[in-house]
Amino acid sequence: MPNLNLSRFIVLPNIEIISMKSENRFYHIQCKSKLKRPHCPICNDDTPRVHQSYVRTIKDTLVRGKLQILKIKMKRYRCRKCHKTFNEELPGIKPYKRLSERMQREIYWSCENFADLKKVRKHTTCGHKTIYKRYYKQLELKQRMRDKTPWPKTIGIDEHGFTRNKKRGHRDFVTMIVDYNGSKPRELLPTRTSHELKAMLTHIPGRENVKNVAMDLSGTYRSFVKDFFPNAQIIADHFHVVRLLHPTINRMRKQITGDKRKHPLRKMLLKNGFKLKLFERKAIERWLEQYPELKETMYESSIA
Repeated sequence: MPNLNLSRFIVLPNIEIISMKSENRFYHIQCKSKLKRPHCPICNDDTPRVHQSYVRTIKDTLVRGKLQILKIKMKRYRCRKCHKTFNEELPGIKPYKRLSERMQREIYWSCENFADLKKVRKHTTCGHKTIYKRYYKQLELKQRMRDKTPWPKTIGIDEHGFTRNKKRGHRDFVTMIVDYNGSKPRELLPTRTSHELKAMLTHIPGRENVKNVAMDLSGTYRSFVKDFFPNAQIIADHFHVVRLLHPTINRMRKQITGDKRKHPLRKMLLKNGFKLKLFERKAIERWLEQYPELKETMYESSIA
């Protein structure tokens, strides 16, 4: 009974622990398969006989910083009808592999969280080639899952400066698409032209699911959204709307005060009043008392 309960919580399903020994950074676990007699994969006969037994050594996962090494006693069968031999297949362990599926996920987690490959190798006790191969395999699976995930109901589109093009002398921009429902980035595309965005996003299903698109006032993105998301309503991002008022406020400040220089209170005038500290708010209020017209303009812009 203790071995049965231990098997449920430590090792993979359909495996029963026989003995367990701790040594340095490893748990050496002797176990056996509990699978029922399988059908023949060739003729589907349900009465194969045991041909021989063999032992598979599998790196499973880490428990309290120690790697589990499973030595599983398994059976090889021979079909009574077609006389072909075949091995048992354990869930969570692919044929001819020395790592379980959850060990591959552990490698992926280590690569995502550790700073360099040396720490990943120390944590997982796997070689560089194995780490590279399994990590990119997991990345491929993640990419397939993401490609098949349909578009959410609400998304956001914006551009971000990425690198400066030394040949042409201008900054290159990328387009970021954000999933508002999941609060996470969805796509990062190395362009901001409408036809290139369509070509790169055509493979993602469910364009008709998108109902709301939050974006800036860019004409390129506006035409892209109208063509690519037929049922979407365009919502102007409040940050970009408020930003349109900033040049007007600065121009009026210079006209009213007669001070053409870059004023030290400029940033605080344009900042949200709720984000200012108490002494900053008091300083702006005292300064605006000298210019009632500017104070009225600031009040109207805050309401807008």
